Amino acid sequence: MKKIYLVLLLLGFWACNDDNDVIKVNLPENAFRFESIPGGAVMHYRLPADPNIVGIRVRYKDAFGKDILRSGSGVADSLTLIGFNERVENVLAQVSYYFQNDQESQPFDVSFSTADSGPIAFMKSLKCYNNWDGFALQFNNPAGTTGLAHVYYLGKDPLTHLSDTLFIKSFTLLPTEGEETLFFEFKQEIDTTTVIVKVEDFRGYMVKEQSFKGIKKLIKQKLDKEYFSFYCDNIVNDDVYELGEEYLFDGDIKGTKCFEKGNYCSFVAGPDAAGPNAHPMYLDLNKNSVIASVRLYNLLRNGSFMYWEKPGALYDVMLNGFNENFIPCEVTVYGLADDGQNPSSYSELYQLEGWEKIGAFKQDKKTALADRWCPNAYSGAVWTTPYPTLVSLEEASPEYMDIVFPAIGQNEGYRYIKIIINDVFDLDPSAASWSYNDNYDNYVQFHELEIYSAK
Repeated sequence: MKKIYLVLLLLGFWACNDDNDVIKVNLPENAFRFESIPGGAVMHYRLPADPNIVGIRVRYKDAFGKDILRSGSGVADSLTLIGFNERVENVLAQVSYYFQNDQESQPFDVSFSTADSGPIAFMKSLKCYNNWDGFALQFNNPAGTTGLAHVYYLGKDPLTHLSDTLFIKSFTLLPTEGEETLFFEFKQEIDTTTVIVKVEDFRGYMVKEQSFKGIKKLIKQKLDKEYFSFYCDNIVNDDVYELGEEYLFDGDIKGTKCFEKGNYCSFVAGPDAAGPNAHPMYLDLNKNSVIASVRLYNLLRNGSFMYWEKPGALYDVMLNGFNENFIPCEVTVYGLADDGQNPSSYSELYQLEGWEKIGAFKQDKKTALADRWCPNAYSGAVWTTPYPTLVSLEEASPEYMDIVFPAIGQNEGYRYIKIIINDVFDLDPSAASWSYNDNYDNYVQFHELEIYSAK
């Protein structure tokens, strides 16, 4: 009997201690306020007027049923509640205050609502369109978006030759201003397929998947020069260096003629072909066409061209053949549909209004030579050539800036194309300290221009 009484006495003592661990507090006015944000909520709070209270704790379950504990200190007045994807109303939670000795107050029942997380907002805005040699994804991410998207398509496993889901690319979800469009190419010969996009949140949970069936690869073709006209009012024509418009459309995309003749056989424009006062270049396709892309090619550094010193009108323009800081690094392209005006001169094209921006390309002008779209340009930092023979040059891969235009939104396409070269690369840093090739007058050099349209 005494043993039973002793056990009951001890249980009563422990129960009293547990009750004493919970300290009753009175809530201050406007103690809690919740604001929905993507993937959760922000809790704004006030602490009671008790110097022993040092913070606040919130307990709830996230979208996956996992217990979450979030703590806020007394030196702050808000706390972010995380762990949600799709919008949720009235998430139940308990709030308590904690003291310097880590004791807690009694819990207070609260509820809050959340907004769609970044990955969910991305998926709700996501559209998939047919595009050149692949497809385009278009989306709009709100402020605060984080996460990761994974892109796949249905194809054939290269090893088993059986149907399989093939990975293309992953990309980080970032906030965007307006709609953003990304382009993807199929790695296999595919006419029609299904594109699959999966997204995960910043905690690594895969939160949603979406499939787009019936996606078709659009075929593009290069337009022959006979189908369009080129207009530029500051072309450099030079018989000594063999520079002019005719070399821009002669089909030599690497510099074979340059190697064989020991001369430029290329294209230069300026002054003010680039920069804030850049003179636009125009293409007239003679009729509306759905435009796929514009390509600007690099003149590959080859063995016959390395040590020129031809004095003449262009000696100060491209000293010793170095052209690295004459090559475009930032280009914007605009389109304009046929409106029946039929301009026939540069000045008439310049007067046209209503241009739509349809594509752009940009690399930082200070990008190291090896990381540029044209790594084998002529540079004072490089005194060797990767193509010392004609055979090696012919076997080389061409280098080009490819400005791709989405097929979506073009309707019947554009007749007129305006190309504005906003900037050119700087000298490679390793050569800038001694080179005389400064390009103060914003000349531009590239080797070939191609335009592609729907087949």
